Amino acid sequence: MNFTEAFRGYGAIPTNPQWAFSAVSDRGDIVVSLWQHKIKKDRDLAAFVYRDSITRSGKNQLGHKLFADHLQLAFNDQARLRIVVATAEDWTLVEEGKDGSTIRKTFHLWREVIGKVREFDGDNYLIVFEPA
Repeated sequence: MNFTEAFRGYGAIPTNPQWAFSAVSDRGDIVVSLWQHKIKKDRDLAAFVYRDSITRSGKNQLGHKLFADHLQLAFNDQARLRIVVATAEDWTLVEEGKDGSTIRKTFHLWREVIGKVREFDGDNYLIVFEPA
């Protein structure tokens, strides 16, 4: 499954697949692509979580701006997040801040969960996953 097929699986079309990694679905859900290696089990919350910052990799300014807008919308409205999981062949490249569009990866849908943005300060964010 490629990137745009994954988004279409949730009824969403990225504004520009070259740089956008979030979109709004035809049902009003926010669809986001998240790195698989950053999804962790949080013992205190007893849930899977995703913590990151928008500025960790600043090379894709248009994509990061749109992603920040979508996170803010989801945080303010407690909108549901639908997840496209991106699995990098070499996750260390992600952590080094390489442009995600240049990293070899595969995509799949994580339909079993709904994400909620629990924290967002304009840069750092926490997404908590609940059963769908």
